[in-house]
Order: sequence, then C-alpha cells, then structure tokens
Amino acid sequence: NIILFLGLLIGSIQIAWCKPDRIISLSPTATEMLFAIGAGEKVVAVDSHSNFPNDVPLTNLSALEPNLEAIALYKPDLVIISFDIGNLKVGLNAVGIEVLKLPAVPTVEDALKQILEIGNKTGNEESAERLVLKMRRRINEIAVEREGKPELLVYHELDENYYSPSRWSFLGNIYDILGFKNIADEADPNKIGYPKLSVEYILSSNPDIIVTGGLENDSLSQFASRPGWNTINAVQNKTIIMVEPDISGRWGPRIVEFCEQIVQKLRIVGYD
Repeated sequence: NIILFLGLLIGSIQIAWCKPDRIISLSPTATEMLFAIGAGEKVVAVDSHSNFPNDVPLTNLSALEPNLEAIALYKPDLVIISFDIGNLKVGLNAVGIEVLKLPAVPTVEDALKQILEIGNKTGNEESAERLVLKMRRRINEIAVEREGKPELLVYHELDENYYSPSRWSFLGNIYDILGFKNIADEADPNKIGYPKLSVEYILSSNPDIIVTGGLENDSLSQFASRPGWNTINAVQNKTIIMVEPDISGRWGPRIVEFCEQIVQKLRIVGYD
C-alpha cells in the first residue's frame, strides 16, 4: 500500500511538472481561449494581433514572421501557434520549448475540441469543459430558435474581392447550424471553403442577408451605391449585418457572440 501511495504521489508530481508556467500565444484565437478558461495568469506574452481580452500582455511578437530568438527571450515552456512558419516548431523544440499547433478549423465542433485541448495542456480541464458546455448549449438554443423560420439566403463578404465562406469553412458551418442557405455553397464545387464569387453571381443569387466585417458603420449606403446592388433583397430590406472582424475571423469563445449578433439583427428588421 505504501509503494502504491508513493507511486501515485510521484505520478501526480510529474503531471504537475508538465503543466506550463510560462505560455506564449502566437494565435489571437488561442489567446482568447486561454483567458476564457482561466489560464491567462500563465500567459507571459502574446503576438501583436492578440487584442482580446483587454488585459493581454501584448507584444511586438509576430505570428506571420516569427523570430525564434525574440520568443525565447520570454523563457516560455509552451508556445501556441496556428500555423508553422519557417519550421518554428522544430526550432523551438530544439531549445527545449514545447509547441502546440492549433490550426484554423472547419467546424464549430473542431473549435470546441481545441478549447478542451488547451484545457488539458494547461491544467484547466474543468473550466474548459464548463466553457464548452456553456457554448454548445447557447449555440444549440439559438439554432432551436431558428427552427421553422424562413430559410434565408445569406452572403458573407470577406473582402472587396468577393471571397465568401462556404459550408466547408468555419463560418459556413455556423450558417448551416443557424439554418441559413449560403449562396457560396453552390459556387464551391471543389469544397475549398472560401470561393471567389462574381458580382453577377451574387446579384443573381439575390441574398436576403449580407454579413460583413470589413466595412464602416455606413455599410448600407456603401452596398447600395454599388451598381445593381440596390435591387437585391438584403439592400432593399436593410439587412446588412456588420460584425466585428475579430469576432467573425476567430474560432474561439466569441463565436457565440457572432451567432447572437446575427439573430439579433434579424429580430430588429422583423425577419425573426
């Protein structure tokens, strides 16, 4: 019994030692996940685009042009990345720094799994599980609210070149969950996730809703001023939905807020 007790004690100590004490996040999404599960106190630095929540330890570290020496100066024992540029993972591993890669995901469920993965890696398993349960419950509530409602056509404009997320992308998966018909789906036969649409295709599809994160407050007039666009339902019914780019562009805890913003706007205009 004593031997068994000592074995369990040693094992628990080893597990505790594995938990990181100094974390660097080079992913804005991972940064939001870390702070949402209560691991923020262990985060010593984040990249220059990690701007949420407000109290993050913002630095000049770049996720797009990572500098191994600059990262190592913070003496992290865990670095979280979304993409591996310049074999960063190999370089950091070579100097004894663990790297967790959490790439962009195609579905909401994949995003929730990443939250759980970060929870397990940082020793915040229970809080991560609670967060995932809360997010899944709220998203399901919104989806249930949408059941039986008209199947509205949605066009999500990513930029001025008319790239749009289809159902084979993270945002497209959200529109599926909310019961919308996404005009980008038929334009993506190769399932690449982000097809480039033509103006003619968008106008002929006649979307009921336009969602965008790239325009200023006067989005309705900007869309209406485009040749031919004032004939489509979304412009005529003023269902241009502006969302904060950081919310729509990240697959972290604020995806719930993204869903809520969409349905709230639909209620305001009488679609819901």
